[in-house]
Amino acid sequence: VASIPAVVVDGHVIFENGRVPDKAELLENIFNHFSIKLDMKNIVVPIDFSQNSLRAYSFAQQLAEHMKGNLKLVHFMTIHIDPYTVGATSIDAIQTKNQEELEHFLAQHRFLNKNFQITAEAKIGFAGESIINLSKEETVDIILMGTTGASNLERKLFGSVSIKVAKEAKCPV
Repeated sequence: VASIPAVVVDGHVIFENGRVPDKAELLENIFNHFSIKLDMKNIVVPIDFSQNSLRAYSFAQQLAEHMKGNLKLVHFMTIHIDPYTVGATSIDAIQTKNQEELEHFLAQHRFLNKNFQITAEAKIGFAGESIINLSKEETVDIILMGTTGASNLERKLFGSVSIKVAKEAKCPV
C-alpha cells in the first residue's frame, strides 16, 4: 500500500489514492476485484418485507447489474391453521395473497432501466429450512439476505434465520 486510505482484500489492493472514496466508487472497485474470481449470476434474495430485506434486495440488484445475472426473490410463509376458525381461508388463497404482496414489493422497489431478470415466488415453509434446501439447487450461486434483531448479541446482529442459513447453506450467503 503506497497511500492511505486504502482497501485491501485477500492481499490485493483494490483501492488506494490518498482520499476517501464514496460508497458507489468503493462498491465498484470491490465488485471489479471479485468479479474476476466469482461468477455469481444466479442470486436468491429471501424477502420478509422488513427494512433489512429491502436493503439486501437493493444490494442484490447492484450485484446482478454488475454480474449480468438474475435475481430470484423468495418469500417463505408458515401457515397456522386453527381448527376452530369458521370460514378459514384456503391455503391456495393465502399463497396467492402472499405472491401478490411479493410482486407488489418487487415492483415498488425495482431500480429503473436495469438489464437483469427478476422473478418472485411465495412458497409455504419454514424460512430457515426452506432457504437451506434452496441453496442445494445447482441454479443458486449466492444467497443475499438481510439481518434482523432478536435476544442475544449474535441474534441481534444477524437473526436466527440468517444464522441458521449462513451455517448450513450449500452456497455462499
